[in-house]
Amino acid sequence: FDGQTASAHVQLVATASGTKPESGAAVENSDFDLAFQAFVESKQLGEAEKLAQKALERHLDPLVWTRRLAQVAQWNNHPALALKYWLQFAQDSGNDEAWANVLKLAPQLDNDQAYLAALIHASDRSPRDLALRDKVVATYERLGQPQAGMAYLKSRAKGATRQPSLERYAALAERSGDDKAAMQAYRSLMS
Repeated sequence: FDGQTASAHVQLVATASGTKPESGAAVENSDFDLAFQAFVESKQLGEAEKLAQKALERHLDPLVWTRRLAQVAQWNNHPALALKYWLQFAQDSGNDEAWANVLKLAPQLDNDQAYLAALIHASDRSPRDLALRDKVVATYERLGQPQAGMAYLKSRAKGATRQPSLERYAALAERSGDDKAAMQAYRSLMS
């Protein structure tokens, strides 16, 4: 750090830790931006992570700071925290990079709820990709939610994917012991 950056660092860290800076100056959004950049560039990832959390607590731009917290947590080898904030950022922004990070981190952390959210997003973006649809259904089954999996398949049984979706619906209904729903799906397929 140079003298000016070190001074801003001391003031910002003091403010972030809850003590009042000696000068009494208000900390601006740009101060957070500058300090975050300085922490990242000097590889003080723990400090950058704390600062990003503090920025979110102060309700600074959530799309900016959620993404920053997710990224720095990932760099700082805190995958559970990174996943939490990548998922939040993905849901709030629809950002493809964030969804890709959720798809990568969730299985590594055995977080089927986050994985399911990312799979549904990916499947909705590629509605003809039946392999993705199968992964969604398998995740619902792992979560013990076959009825939700059936509802998912039924809601997407339209157009070119109607028949394969109904076939999957019927098979899932059979596996979950819902013979009535399976029979109705098979009847729909024959009509």
